[in-house]
Amino acid sequence: MLEAHGSSEARKSASLSDAWRNTDQPILEGNSGRFREALTPEEISLYEAIASSELDRCGYGLCRPAQESESLRARGIPFRLRYWLEEVLRMLWVQWRYLFLDRSSLQRCKKFWFVQYLRLTRSWA
Repeated sequence: MLEAHGSSEARKSASLSDAWRNTDQPILEGNSGRFREALTPEEISLYEAIASSELDRCGYGLCRPAQESESLRARGIPFRLRYWLEEVLRMLWVQWRYLFLDRSSLQRCKKFWFVQYLRLTRSWA
């Protein structure tokens, strides 16, 4: 697993996109916990509120008290809607930025919107 960067698939994916250029490089050492510097406390709380059960299942500790994450989760739909909207806007920004740089950006856009369509139609079923 830790030597996956040497595979032909890793080299191929690194050549497809500037955003994936590091897939043929080894895992960075000392990279653990860098999110604390890159994210605001609100963003960390938001992430932990949404992914707390998955983080717990994988053995990761929370940065914020569990009660704080649960209280954010209890906000319900407006909280998740805000998160979804931010995620879509970030995805659109990334796609726009790489539209002319990557050979696979159009395919990724089509796939993204098709998956969104499927999620929407399945939720109504």
